[in-house]
Amino acid sequence: MDRSSLHSQLVRVAAVQGIDAAIRHFDADVDTVFRAAGLEQERFEDGDQLVALRDLGCLLERASVATNCRLLPFYLAENQDLAYLGTFGLLLQTSDTVGQMLREIQDYHQVHVQAATWTMSRSGDTASLEFWMDSRDVTPQQRRLLVELALAQAYKLVELLVGGDPCLKKVRLNHECGQERQAYRHFFRAPVEYNAEANGLDFPEALLDKPVSPNNGALHELVLQKISGDLSDRQQDLAHGVSVIIRSLLPTGQCTVERVASYYACDKRTLQRYLREESDTTYQAILDDVRFSLVQNYLLDSSMSMTQLSFIAGYTDTSNFSRAFSKRFGMSPRQWRSEHGAAKSSSANRRRGPG
Repeated sequence: MDRSSLHSQLVRVAAVQGIDAAIRHFDADVDTVFRAAGLEQERFEDGDQLVALRDLGCLLERASVATNCRLLPFYLAENQDLAYLGTFGLLLQTSDTVGQMLREIQDYHQVHVQAATWTMSRSGDTASLEFWMDSRDVTPQQRRLLVELALAQAYKLVELLVGGDPCLKKVRLNHECGQERQAYRHFFRAPVEYNAEANGLDFPEALLDKPVSPNNGALHELVLQKISGDLSDRQQDLAHGVSVIIRSLLPTGQCTVERVASYYACDKRTLQRYLREESDTTYQAILDDVRFSLVQNYLLDSSMSMTQLSFIAGYTDTSNFSRAFSKRFGMSPRQWRSEHGAAKSSSANRRRGPG
């Protein structure tokens, strides 16, 4: 893995602000949890320190097991203050409107979490904020905890800045839920769809125009300049930008090289040339990386049919999808799910004990 790939897997430790207090709240031992995760507690004292996504996932998993609290991400999000977001939080809470805040979560989240992508979209009377993370180095249970923490934190942020009123139409999770469905609905104060095509929060479009309280235009501009400068110092390459666009378009069935090129105001040949010259790759290579990363996530965390997976991956029929998958991984999607998916994870969880 090259240096840029390693860089993209990093997260500020402030994302789990208060995890030590949460562990103690549920009568577990903090030192034992950190040792079990193979982490030094001192690394988590400075919120701006960066850790690998897999380390954060491992810590959440060990803490969930030790506390016997499967809903630990919700407890963390409920008890965190905006200080955990650092400068990024200051940017969001000084936005003019909820719509501006959601767009800035999409555009500037990487100053807080580099190992994930937030995308905002509108459809009819619904505005959606969707979350994706590269979970190749984490277990299905770790991924579930990380996804739920991200969605819970985003929800609590919006709720706080609009005055505490219910703000969601629906929550979407692309994994199954066990016995806690009522607890999920109670936390989000909205219906929750499980086994969904994407992880996301759906808001009523009218909420986008609601003012954020308090807002501060002058301070917002200063913070925006600082964050923009920070991001320009570690500007992602063209290939990364293309992968983000592909990831957002694949589930729509409208992912074509021409459509992606239009985001850069060029034709497909120009895009291909830029990718070759700047990133030494091709559109097809990026497309395959993204589509199979998505498919692996769904195979691990959901019970989607092969037909659904084929559509999400951008294939017109299941036979082409299965052939392409087998060529890449040396086995069929069903075999891969059997070897790596939920059954194996459930067995491992039973050996570890309740979570």
